[in-house]
Parts: sequence; C-alpha cells; structure tokens
Amino acid sequence: MVIAQIVGGVASVYAAKSACDATIKSYSPQAIFVTLAIITGLGFIYEIQQEWSLQTITRLASVFSMTGVAWFVFWKEES
Repeated sequence: MVIAQIVGGVASVYAAKSACDATIKSYSPQAIFVTLAIITGLGFIYEIQQEWSLQTITRLASVFSMTGVAWFVFWKEES
C-alpha cells in the first residue's frame, strides 16, 4: 500500500509537469512548486491531526514523496 501511495504521488507530479508543458506557453516552475508545496503542506497538517494508523503513515509517505519529487521536477530542474 505504501508503494502504491508513493507511485501515485510521483505520477501525479509528472502528470502536472506534462499538463503545464502542454497547455501553458510560459509559466514559472517555481510557482507551480510553491503551489504544490502548499497543497501537500495542508495535507500534512490534516494527516497529523488524524488518529495514527497504518493508513495515516502511508498517506504521509505520499505527501513527503510528492513534495520531494515536485521540488526535483519543478524547482531544481529550472535552477
């Protein structure tokens, strides 16, 4: 289950990158990263308020993997 959450998070970041490249002629990758970081930060805040269980831990793994991949794809690549 953890692997599926992480793979889903990574795939969603690459899908966002492909969608931005295909539809937006000129965009700021750093702005997209900040937006994704805010969204995953809100997800993190929500998850830490839940009762701790295996599902909570797997969702937190997804949140961290998405943030890391988003940094690599949107921020580091453009720096």
